[in-house]
Amino acid sequence: MDFLKSIIFKFSKYELLNRLLPGVFFVLLSKVLKCPMLKPDNWVETFGVYIFWGELSSRIGALFIEPFLKITKFVRFAEYSDYQDYQRENKEYSDKLIANANFARTLCALGLLLEVMRLWVLLPNCKHIACVSFGWLDIAVFAWTILFLFAYCRQVNFLVDRIEKFKKDRTDRPI
Repeated sequence: MDFLKSIIFKFSKYELLNRLLPGVFFVLLSKVLKCPMLKPDNWVETFGVYIFWGELSSRIGALFIEPFLKITKFVRFAEYSDYQDYQRENKEYSDKLIANANFARTLCALGLLLEVMRLWVLLPNCKHIACVSFGWLDIAVFAWTILFLFAYCRQVNFLVDRIEKFKKDRTDRPI
């Protein structure tokens, strides 16, 4: 147990927010949805399962959800160099904003991953998609996914607004 505590204390707030906590949510929700998952035998394995599902959700968000939103222009993104300038002068605040955005993106991806796993569980029982029936739990997971998709978009748009205001204030300042 001391080993596990020492590992957890070495995690940054960002890692706890974007890897461990989503992994815990995933495991709890997959049990409610009766989705298959890894079954750990002890605390170390349980911790590893949480980290695995949290990291997988985070990567799905970064590799699929964010690029999809960029392509569809559903959300505005700032130039990375502008973000770096903003971050240099507003380090703590910008880190909080980006951590919140990434947390929402990870939870959105977690919902998407749960929906895919849910189909994976339902399809073998009826052999084709036409007979799959969805219940309140499936609707709740879909609502979860949409809720965090909009939360991510809102947070990114807010961050972009802050960066644009920062840029405008810098150009309006007398030298």
